[in-house]
Amino acid sequence: GRYELNLDELAFTLRISHLENATQLIQSVIMNYGLFNYDDDIFYSDRVIEGLADIYTKSKKNSENAKKRYSKEEEIDEPEYIRKWNEEQEKKRNNNGF
Repeated sequence: GRYELNLDELAFTLRISHLENATQLIQSVIMNYGLFNYDDDIFYSDRVIEGLADIYTKSKKNSENAKKRYSKEEEIDEPEYIRKWNEEQEKKRNNNGF
């Protein structure tokens, strides 16, 4: 995704804050090698965003397929003998005042 362009925080997160010119190093990598796009206060990678979009699309499709699969399992009719037995039990309950 997108990250805040806070060089001191990034240096700390990358465990290089102890280096004398850590912020300049990070700034150089972000701005000089064409790996990232950046604005005043954020930076991001188009390649990473595209990869995340692909993952999200696949995940959503898999989720929809799983929902379809499980809803089909719920729609399976019960065997005839079970349905008849349930109907008989229901009639008995109704006739006995339950």
